[in-house]
Amino acid sequence: MILIILAGICISIATFAALLIAPPTVGLGNMSKLLFFHVPVAWVSVLAFIYAGIRSIIDLNKLQKGKTVDQYKAYNSAKIGIVFTILAIISGSIWAKINWNSYWNWDPRQKTIIFILLIYVAYISLYKSIKNKNKQFRISSVYLIIAMVSVPLFVFILPRMSHSLHPDIIGKKQNYIAIDYKIRLILYGSAFSYSLMFIVILRLLDKASKVKKMLEEIYEN
Repeated sequence: MILIILAGICISIATFAALLIAPPTVGLGNMSKLLFFHVPVAWVSVLAFIYAGIRSIIDLNKLQKGKTVDQYKAYNSAKIGIVFTILAIISGSIWAKINWNSYWNWDPRQKTIIFILLIYVAYISLYKSIKNKNKQFRISSVYLIIAMVSVPLFVFILPRMSHSLHPDIIGKKQNYIAIDYKIRLILYGSAFSYSLMFIVILRLLDKASKVKKMLEEIYEN
């Protein structure tokens, strides 16, 4: 409950700061306000996918040692990642329409985020298609580990290897935009707030999955 309240407070403060305190960025104007939603949701999608891969490594290691494993944790994280990836695509498309007069420009970042989405949608399909629980867990866990390795490649490396319309606020390379320190602080605060929201959603999903698992075991017995 404390974490839920904390996340709610942080999200409220971050939203207030983004809308009313953050000054417009040079070259972007008031559209820079969209950064405070687009960047955090994109960050959370990466966070969720990385966690799903790490969780899979931990769970496979536990299984090797004969310990009980909650198989739904990595799956739930991957599902959250898919939702936030879709939100990043939608907000990015709105950005593209306003700045480049088209919702979709096949920019390197737009293409790589689609690849990431397809990788994890395929994971959900794979997970659902395997009926044997033990085999389902092992195969889907290995898939998530491999997918996790591909995420940094698609997010941080490949988009920077070719010309992109997408502005860059991190590395001082092509399309780099220097932003005011206030904007940077609010942006980092927003990313932190959305990360807390991710943790809250994940814990709620895990609790729901645990209850579902208990009910299924009762029904089977």
